[in-house]
Order: sequence, then C-alpha cells, then structure tokens
Amino acid sequence: MTPSPRRTEHPLCRSGLAILYLPKDRLTDHVTKLKSDLDLAKKLNIPVLFQVDTENWLPESLLNWYDPKKPGVDPAKVADMEWYGWTPDTAVKLCWRNWGTTVRVGPHPNLLSARFQAWEKNICEAMAPVVTQWLTELTPEQQRLFVGKRHGKHRVKRAECETWDGRASHVYGQDCTDIEAR
Repeated sequence: MTPSPRRTEHPLCRSGLAILYLPKDRLTDHVTKLKSDLDLAKKLNIPVLFQVDTENWLPESLLNWYDPKKPGVDPAKVADMEWYGWTPDTAVKLCWRNWGTTVRVGPHPNLLSARFQAWEKNICEAMAPVVTQWLTELTPEQQRLFVGKRHGKHRVKRAECETWDGRASHVYGQDCTDIEAR
C-alpha cells in the first residue's frame, strides 16, 4: 500500500487560535494571561485572534442599581442599563443568553453610558500595551501571527430586536432573521 500524497497547504489558509478573555474581575490576571498567550502563539508560530468580552460577564458592582445585598448598589446606575421602555423603572435586572442552553447573565449595560465606557477603556488601557509590545517584537514574517482583536461579544446591527431566545421582538415588531455581525 502506498501512502497518500500530502496535501499542499494553501498559503492563505492556516489554523489559528481565537482566545476569549472575560475580565469582569482581576484584570491584572487577564493581562498576565494575555501576555503568556501571545508569547506562546509566537513560540508555536500560531496565528491568534483575541477577544475581550465586556458585555456578558461584568462586575456586579458596575451594574448594581437595585440590590442592596450585592456590592456597589447605587440607584443612579439605572442610567447605565438597557431599558425595555421609556422610563427608568423599565431598566433590566437580568438577561439570558441562548448558547445552546439558556444561560443567565446580569443586566445588559447601556453600551453608551459613561460609566460602562470608562470601565471598557480601563480594560483597553491595560491590555493594549501588552499587544503593542508583542507586535513590535515580531519580525516582519511573524506579523501574520496577529489576526486581530475583537472587543465586545454580541454587538450587532439592530441587536435591540433580539429576545433572549432569538425570536423576533414583539416590542419592536421587527423580523430579526437578517441581523448580521459587524
């Protein structure tokens, strides 16, 4: 029996890694992990895309506008939440994700609120220097190892019309089947 000929690799098709970071707590640990992951990608010559999820797993203290039993309660934080109506009393308290099974997550933040954006900026300012330093250390041939970074998780056009189970929203009366990722 003769061995099958080896397939020729296409120069534009390669395997790589997508790494997800959930920096809701202990940001310094995630920065250390990022550095370690990037160094390993360089050592193993594996392209890497890293993603920072700042929409699903957030610190309770950032979003707690209603529960005095949890850290950081402040009624003013109602302005930092998504609302399902026109008034603050319609601010969400919890959300669900359908990732093959229903997963309970905290309230969805208003992505344009100053408090949320300051928290995201803090994460970017901690992680960006690690990536920048790593990129400057790569040779021109190794530059392909950096596929990119993705900040956020579920930001899509017209995302407000999705319900937790993916059905079209009865509130907006829109068909959500044409939603596409950015």
